[in-house]
Amino acid sequence: MPRNPLHLAGNACLLTAAALNPAVAAVAVPAVAASAASAVAVPAVAVPAGAVPAIAVPATAAVPTAVPAMAVPAFVAVPSAAASAGTVRAADAALPRVRSVSLPVDGSFTGPNGTVHVKGTLDVTVVTLPGAAGGGTAQVISSLDDTTGAGVPGGKTYYLVGAHRDTAPFSAAATTTFHIRPALLLVPPSGAPGRVQPLTVSVTVTSTGVIDTVTAAVG
Repeated sequence: MPRNPLHLAGNACLLTAAALNPAVAAVAVPAVAASAASAVAVPAVAVPAGAVPAIAVPATAAVPTAVPAMAVPAFVAVPSAAASAGTVRAADAALPRVRSVSLPVDGSFTGPNGTVHVKGTLDVTVVTLPGAAGGGTAQVISSLDDTTGAGVPGGKTYYLVGAHRDTAPFSAAATTTFHIRPALLLVPPSGAPGRVQPLTVSVTVTSTGVIDTVTAAVG
């Protein structure tokens, strides 16, 4: 059976289209190796010396080693031993000394109306005021504390009360012992009280005012 001319013509067209659109095969592009010779040389840029100021860096930091000299007086006045002793003595003389004691009182004395036996406590405070050249004065303050008396004979009750201040000098040459009889008040069982001096206070003081001993006795 003869072929259809239109069919053949159509096939021819298809063939022609296929011939006009051939398949493009992948093309392999070889890698180009960059050689050192092909590298672009960048010329060095010369920087003029005056464009950037040079910074001077010292090779070694200067460290001062010399210690500044200190002004020291060539002569320092040192007080002599005699002057020092005199200064200490003057300072010592300016200071008062104080000593307080409580002394027992127990004994008999003759009162206005007969013999009285007293018993109690006498508080004594001694204050020395030394002088610059030695010696000075001492103040003695005597006060009774709970001291009573009994009449002999008969046993009547008496009260011995009061306080007294006495002043006495002490020597600059040697130790001084002085005796003080403070004036006190004797209160009888009846009648008016009267002043009596039944006690003797003894104080020993050195030439510089040091209070050595303080004692008290009836009589």
